Amino acid sequence: MTKRETYITKQAKRLSKGQIDRRRFVMSALATGVTMPTAMSLASRAEAAIPKPGGHLRYGAAMALATDRADLSFSGSGVAKIVHQACGDTLVDYDHSGTLVGALADQFGSDDGGLTWVFDLRRGVTFHSGAELTADDVLASLTFVARVNPSVRGVAGLIADARRDGDARVILNLHQPHQNFAALLADPHFNILPKDQSAMDGTGAYRLQRFEPGVSAQLIRNENDWRFGRGHFDSIDIRAMPDAGLRQSAVMNGEVDVIDDVDPRVLAMLSNMTNVDIFERQGARHHLIHMRLDRGPFADPHLRAALKAAVNRQTILDEAVLGHGSVGHDAPWFIEPSVSPYDPDKARWHRAASGLSGPVTLALPDQDFPGAKATASLVARAASDIGLDVRVQALADSTDWHLLVGQGNGYGDAHFAAHYMPQSGVCETGWVTTKAAERFSAQVQAARCTSDESIQNAQMSNAARTLARDGGMLLPIWANDLFAHATVLARPTEALSGHPSAVRILDSWWFS
Repeated sequence: MTKRETYITKQAKRLSKGQIDRRRFVMSALATGVTMPTAMSLASRAEAAIPKPGGHLRYGAAMALATDRADLSFSGSGVAKIVHQACGDTLVDYDHSGTLVGALADQFGSDDGGLTWVFDLRRGVTFHSGAELTADDVLASLTFVARVNPSVRGVAGLIADARRDGDARVILNLHQPHQNFAALLADPHFNILPKDQSAMDGTGAYRLQRFEPGVSAQLIRNENDWRFGRGHFDSIDIRAMPDAGLRQSAVMNGEVDVIDDVDPRVLAMLSNMTNVDIFERQGARHHLIHMRLDRGPFADPHLRAALKAAVNRQTILDEAVLGHGSVGHDAPWFIEPSVSPYDPDKARWHRAASGLSGPVTLALPDQDFPGAKATASLVARAASDIGLDVRVQALADSTDWHLLVGQGNGYGDAHFAAHYMPQSGVCETGWVTTKAAERFSAQVQAARCTSDESIQNAQMSNAARTLARDGGMLLPIWANDLFAHATVLARPTEALSGHPSAVRILDSWWFS
């Protein structure tokens, strides 16, 4: 890029952020030698990236359950998670570049190697009810979420003591040092609620007007939002659309403005629509097969090793999601754990060593997701090739399933803490009671104690290898986040990067 191009790009970013006006941008561009028509065109392009407030967004969500709750700290399905992110805030958050930044805490850190963490709260933040945020609200929220939400007990369990130091400071003492502990609190499950724990009262860009579990949610913009530059829609209607064909037709016909969980098999068709755009990014979503270590036939390590070695992950990536993702290695960690999983001969040896006779059941989830049936079918076919009889059936029809195909949506230390450490509140594979889990826990803790990123990654990779080798999870692929939306919707270019576990459509998109 030439100096002129670099300068114009910099000025365009300033225009798109409102730091200069159109006239100044055009004059700056003309000074570099470009023609007036070119300068005007560049200005129009930069202005198109300026968020415009207003409009009513209609969102078609794939996942919704009748058991969902409006509670901003409670774990739920697609519609509930969208509501949680739009209506609530955490102490810290990730910006569009993937950098951890302060949110409700404008300053945070640890001066003793990660054992004690101090969070200074942002002044002037109010809940949707009008009550001002205080340290008491933070302490009550941390206590509440640890009690009611099993999926975050592993993270909450790291806290030995929590106390206030005045109205605007919270001090957390951990059981053991953790250099990246603050990042774990960016999980939307750690949304801060008022100390009376009013389930629908948050500090986010939108206020919840109505919530019907498993059906819909309606939001309106929070006019007193503390954070500038987010929440551009006047109102939002989130509709549960579990049927993939229904979602696809709705966005094509203009009945909704955006849909999630797009089936990769219809991407090409949707891409050819003049009124529809596709948004794809690498996320934290993964397909996984649960194999319980504490009961059933897969308590035998030979049988687990046989299935892991039998599955060709590249084939699942190509056929289940048509290449829209990346190969997984049996651990929720993006760094390659140096495991060579596909080895049919090794699989047959372990299959014979297991001595299993008779079939095993592979259960499909109650709610389908793109590629679920294909993943199950390919796993069953791979098992058949090594003499293992795997029979796929619906979870509702399976009284004693041995395998369960599912979809995860997390990675790294937070996911380890939630699902695989000994104090985890949720572990579908029964892994946390094993000796290997103790070794894994020690490796994770060693990574947490160092501030050197390269050492952290190496130690976390060691932990990932332990989980991949000895754990009860088969993670064949990571699946990209796929959205289809009306061309009248605009999004920031920075949204192509950022933190894999968050797609902040409601916060950052707008109508062009």
